Amino acid sequence: MERTAAPPPALLHSLRQRLLDAAERHDQPSLVELQNTLIVLQEAAWESRAERLAALIEDMIGVTRDALTRVEWKSDVPGAEAIEALRPAGVH
Repeated sequence: MERTAAPPPALLHSLRQRLLDAAERHDQPSLVELQNTLIVLQEAAWESRAERLAALIEDMIGVTRDALTRVEWKSDVPGAEAIEALRPAGVH
């Protein structure tokens, strides 16, 4: 059973935007920092049994990997809608 707790969408939106910016600039130090941050968040998501959150973060980790290896946009960048879909029903 998946728990509904997730980081605030604003945090995920911010990480997504930082990821897109760093990937476009080929900012290797920022990409490594983001990848490490996302890995820690994903481990916490798995420990919390938040499978949808862990899957979304996995997609973001894939983008960092692709950017670090200069494989242009092989992985899908989660959209704002995917992040908002993690918000529990009735919470705005």
